[in-house]
Amino acid sequence: MKGFIAQTVDDSFRLEIGEEGHPISEEVADRIDSLWAQELQRLGDDLYDGLLFSASHVDDSGFIGHFVPYRYFVAQLLDPTLWPYLRVNAVAVTGITRLADDGSILIGQRALTVTQHPGFYELAPSGGIDMTFASHGTIDYRQQLLQELEEETKITASSVKTLTPNVLVYEEERHIWELCLDVIVAPCAKEKTYPFITEYQSLQWVSPKDLHSLVSDDRDDIVPLTRFLLNRKTY
Repeated sequence: MKGFIAQTVDDSFRLEIGEEGHPISEEVADRIDSLWAQELQRLGDDLYDGLLFSASHVDDSGFIGHFVPYRYFVAQLLDPTLWPYLRVNAVAVTGITRLADDGSILIGQRALTVTQHPGFYELAPSGGIDMTFASHGTIDYRQQLLQELEEETKITASSVKTLTPNVLVYEEERHIWELCLDVIVAPCAKEKTYPFITEYQSLQWVSPKDLHSLVSDDRDDIVPLTRFLLNRKTY
């Protein structure tokens, strides 16, 4: 699919914290503040300005990056002309979450109160990488994904049988790196899933035979990354 670059990754893939990014001008800062205020007016308390991991270097062994304010990322999405000044390469995790017994995959419908792809369907869970699991110069992205899984679906780590890095995808248009992991969960997890925060309107388990309907060309409500991964059959 146009706009995506993918490479396989394994358990040795690492996220390391390097030097901080470059300073920004007062003019750029003012533009960021204006765009952030615009989104705050639209989304209200659902928008939070935390810290987001941005990659400055990537190779087969992993990322080296630094943390930037989330408002930088939002501003760059809303105004792509800010890219040369901000150069935010946001790093996120996505779970390809499957039931161990029948291979059904967890799909969530995003809430209408999110900045990116409101109302669209995507693989769940997903989320940006913050400082929660940063320690001694590295980031534990597996723990980050397990946290997203519990927060967004109520499936706890005790239900996870395996958690394995699968593929790294770069979305060129939005400058986002998605680290996708296979998450195999016990069948009992099917009874626990429901929207736990404001990220999703609904969650559903989709059987392998029904996945084709999610990637059909006549649907325009699928998050592009999810369509790419399902078409690529990374599950």
